[in-house]
Amino acid sequence: MRKTSIIRSITKGITGTMMTMMTMTTMMMTMMINELLLTVLALFLFV
Repeated sequence: MRKTSIIRSITKGITGTMMTMMTMTTMMMTMMINELLLTVLALFLFV
């Protein structure tokens, strides 16, 4: 294993984790937004 290959693998792992974190956060945000929209719609319907 040469140094370059090790560094490359590490960077790949970091980028992969960052991507997964971003996707997870986006999923959570979309879910929260959907819930908020549903609650707002329910309030409007009830009022």
